Amino acid sequence: MIKPFKKDFILTQGFGENPASYTKFGINGHNGLDYGLPTGTEVKAPHSGKVIEATLDSKGYGIYLKIENDIEGSVLAHLREFRVGVGDTVSEGQLVAYSDNSGNSTGAHLHWGYYLFPRDRGNGYAGFINQLPLLGHITDTQQEVIDALRKARDDNWNLYQESQKKLAECQNKLPQEVIKEIIKEVPVEKIVEKIVEKPVEKVVYIEKIIDKTSYKKLSFFQKFNLLFS
Repeated sequence: MIKPFKKDFILTQGFGENPASYTKFGINGHNGLDYGLPTGTEVKAPHSGKVIEATLDSKGYGIYLKIENDIEGSVLAHLREFRVGVGDTVSEGQLVAYSDNSGNSTGAHLHWGYYLFPRDRGNGYAGFINQLPLLGHITDTQQEVIDALRKARDDNWNLYQESQKKLAECQNKLPQEVIKEIIKEVPVEKIVEKIVEKPVEKVVYIEKIIDKTSYKKLSFFQKFNLLFS
């Protein structure tokens, strides 16, 4: 990842600064980096990816771009014009726009917001993080953190996919009379008795490892997944 411009422009507003100015937007402070680029300065892609947004937010970002890949994403805001469009694939350092003062801005500059996947939108900054520590050389410790974030993203996605596949398989195996009883909201344990052997023993086992009240609050298919696991 690189800075989205060639020359060394001054950082005019850092990440997390001026919290009083940003509470009206529902965030704890500035959720990006502002650099003092004069109007018409070339704006480069800070990393490779696909352009997923290229539009106008007249009360906020002004003319802005959003670039994402499987690992990270960037918002480049307060632009004058684009040199790429939605759906375009860009490489790190490629010219993508020219800077300006569009949107909610008090002077010509570039706003650069950055996030990693999985994106934590509840972090107080709408999922954006401070990218300064990631610019240039990445230390071993920083790399470990990034690798851990990527692994968590992959593990969560694989678990979700596995759960959805298992649920679909269970639903496909349901006989017609069981489907009719589901519609009548018959307790899941009675339904499962028609499909598996000795399900009640498994229900008792499940209730030993999770709170009974929590078990009763589970949806039918959540219980169904437990009983078939």
